[in-house]
Amino acid sequence: MLAHVSVDWRSTIAGWVVVSLIVVACSAAAEPPDPAGVDEGDSGASIGDRVTEIFDRIWGYPTLYENPDNPLLKKLRFRGRFQADFPVFDSNRDDYHEPQVRRFRLGLKSDWRNHITLHAEVDLDTTCDEGERCDGDTYTGLTDAYIGWAPSEVVALKVGKMSAPFTLDGKTSSKRLLTIDRNNVTNNVWFPAEYFSGVEVSGRLETSGYRVGVYSSTTGSEFGSFDGGYFGILTYAHDFSKRLNVDEFLVSLDYVYNESDSKNELTRDLSHVFSLSLQFESGSWGVRSDLSGALGYHSQSDLIGFAILPYLSLTEKFQLVARYTYLHSFNGDGIRFARYENRANSPRGDDYDEVFAGINWYIYGHDFKLQTGFQYTWMEARRNFRGWGWTTAIRMAW
Repeated sequence: MLAHVSVDWRSTIAGWVVVSLIVVACSAAAEPPDPAGVDEGDSGASIGDRVTEIFDRIWGYPTLYENPDNPLLKKLRFRGRFQADFPVFDSNRDDYHEPQVRRFRLGLKSDWRNHITLHAEVDLDTTCDEGERCDGDTYTGLTDAYIGWAPSEVVALKVGKMSAPFTLDGKTSSKRLLTIDRNNVTNNVWFPAEYFSGVEVSGRLETSGYRVGVYSSTTGSEFGSFDGGYFGILTYAHDFSKRLNVDEFLVSLDYVYNESDSKNELTRDLSHVFSLSLQFESGSWGVRSDLSGALGYHSQSDLIGFAILPYLSLTEKFQLVARYTYLHSFNGDGIRFARYENRANSPRGDDYDEVFAGINWYIYGHDFKLQTGFQYTWMEARRNFRGWGWTTAIRMAW
């Protein structure tokens, strides 16, 4: 059982000070236009527009080079993301209160002639073990490291190390999640590693899309050892939005076959995974849902679960979100807890329920946002679990 960890208030306060300074500095820089210099018929740009222009300029700096007419290199961009959480989780078993950096990645992405893309990013670890100095390696490995070729919308090819996407939240980048964490259905049937070496073909045919990929089930800091099994992903998606005259109505089906091998360190012990997901949006509101099932091998039980996430955009900047998640294990102790629940209670259970409610502040779209939300979780197990949490997060990407 995880021992109680006291809140590092200095880190929490420092994090919020940094965020506040960024927002205040950008807001202060966006001074309102001088009324004496503005005609009555032309009120000039609003403060909000001025702030957006400043963010546009800041987020334009990572584009190091861009020239569509260059016969060789078309574009070169500095890529990265920074994500930090400030969680408070209490339960009938144990508690977890520890700010942490979730993701810190840096890299380059370039577009070349003949529709070729080169993309490489590294994952950096800025955390320290409790009571230890930060003497470990900051570099933890490659995430994306691939060459892509996309001559048309119909076909695009990737070879190298890349994300292996399936399930609703598994196919959604951590930069664009509406909730702070992926739902626990994805956490249980998706794989604990996101990036694998493999080959992938994808494309779009009018209102339909597809993806076919084969990946090595073993991975390491770079491209892995290739001495274990393999898994394959088939995805088909259909867009009904034009037919129904709504902003978004995307239905997709994923199937995963995972070869059983004792050296598969970073895939779940699941031989077959199925996932049916929906993304719907009309005007200011929408809903996302995922129904997934998986067949286990070795000691892993078969699983089934679903998640539903309705949301409402109050303005362009503020959005309310809610989520309900349910998971059932056909044999005992087949369900893993989500991130902070797991730190407060490591054993598994049989039936899992979670409710979440939060609000998102899109300071600069998904590229710079603050998220906060409350959750309540209960799990039926040999020792029943009840817990609640409040997490606030900062998400930045460029």
